[in-house]
Amino acid sequence: MKKLVTTVPSLIEGIKSIKVELIYIKESCEYNTSSLKSFQDQVSSLERGVSQIEKIQNSLAVANKEIANLKSVIETIEQWSRLLMLRKRASP
Repeated sequence: MKKLVTTVPSLIEGIKSIKVELIYIKESCEYNTSSLKSFQDQVSSLERGVSQIEKIQNSLAVANKEIANLKSVIETIEQWSRLLMLRKRASP
């Protein structure tokens, strides 16, 4: 019984130590949860940005095709214009 009485204070100290460690673990988990939330928000923001960039790339691809078509039309018109000018110069 005397041995039990002498070990009780050390058991209480051990329990207090465990309690303090559990508090630190809880705080660490809360911090990690907050950090993960922040990271998740950043990833979501990046995903939105990438989505917008993809839309812009698609728009640019369409615009480039339209520009190429317009250049082709302009070249054809210029050729016809030069041909007409040559015909005007050749006719009396």
